Amino acid sequence: MLEAMRRFGWVVGVGALLFLGQSCGGATFEDDDAGTGSGGGPATGGGPATGGGPATGGAPATGGAPGSGGISGAGGGAGSGGAGGGPVMGCSEPSDCVLIPASCCGQCGAATPSDSIALHRDDVNAYTAQVCGMNPACPGCFMPQDPTLIATCNAGACEVVDLREHQVTECSDASDCRLRTRDCCECGGDQGMEGLIAVNVGRESDFSELVCDALMACALCQPQPPSNAIADCELGRCRVVWAVQ
Repeated sequence: MLEAMRRFGWVVGVGALLFLGQSCGGATFEDDDAGTGSGGGPATGGGPATGGGPATGGAPATGGAPGSGGISGAGGGAGSGGAGGGPVMGCSEPSDCVLIPASCCGQCGAATPSDSIALHRDDVNAYTAQVCGMNPACPGCFMPQDPTLIATCNAGACEVVDLREHQVTECSDASDCRLRTRDCCECGGDQGMEGLIAVNVGRESDFSELVCDALMACALCQPQPPSNAIADCELGRCRVVWAVQ
C-alpha cells in the first residue's frame, strides 16, 4: 500500500511538472510570437520604401527649371541684338568701318548723334536688310550727312565718334582751329558740306589715329579750303561756319 502511494505521488508529481512546463513553455511561445509580431516592425518599418521620398524628392528634376530658365540664352539679346543692333564682324583698321543711321531711314537719310551706328563695311547690307525689311517706306526728303560723326576702329570693334565731343575739336580761340577734310588724306579729300570739318591745330595726330590706317601713305599737297567756309571756336569747340550764299 505504501509503495502504491509512492508510485501515485510520483506520477502526480511528474504530471504536475509537465503541466507547469507546458504552461511556462506556452508563455515562452506566446512571448516569441509576440516578439516576432512586434519585432515584425521591420516590415512595417519598411518605411524606407515609403521613405523612398528621394524618388518623390526627385523634385530636383522638376526643379530642372534652370534648364528652361536658361533665360540667359534667350536673354542673350546681345546675340540676336548683335544682328539687329550691333556689329557682327570685328575690325583691324579705321577703314574697315562705316557709319550709317541705326534706324532704317535716319533723319531724311542721314545719321544723327542719337541715330547712328558704326559697322564693318561687310555687315552693312545684312544690317540694313534686317532693320528695313523688304519694302522700307522712308520719307522722300534729303539731309546732308553730318561730317563730325565718324566711324573708327577701337580695340577690334567699330564705334561711333562724335567729333564735337572729342578732344580734337577743343579750343579756346578761333586761332586754335583750322579747316580740313574728315578723310585721312587731305590731298584729294572731300571738302564739301558733308566732308569739311574744323579741328584743333595741335590735335592733328589725334585725329589721324581716328581715321587713318596704320600704313596709310598720303600724297603731299596743300589743298585750299572753300572760300565760303571758315573755322571758328564756339563754346569751346572748333566748328565750320558756312557763309550764306
